[in-house]
Amino acid sequence: MVTLEEDIVQSLIILLGTTPGERPMRPDYGCDLHRYLFEELDDSLCRYLRNLIQIAINRYEPRIDLNSVEYRADTAIGLIEFDIVYSVRTTSKVGNIVYPLYLEGGQPA
Repeated sequence: MVTLEEDIVQSLIILLGTTPGERPMRPDYGCDLHRYLFEELDDSLCRYLRNLIQIAINRYEPRIDLNSVEYRADTAIGLIEFDIVYSVRTTSKVGNIVYPLYLEGGQPA
């Protein structure tokens, strides 16, 4: 059995890794990050992807209030790290995850 906080973290990772249309019974569920994997990594793309993340979390994760989504980009390895900070609605406990997204064939070190 996982705690509420662990369940939320797992749900966020699943949400951000799911492409809309991937789940037949919930075709709108997901965050379309993978569509942009081969785009040029610049600040405009990072801001756009941050917006996609904010929309997806606000739409599909009702157990939390989203506090912030910040990003760090490393163009040398094609990596954007999204730092997602949220508050659990029932407990007011603050949590965060760092979600890595590798672009242009970038790989984990």
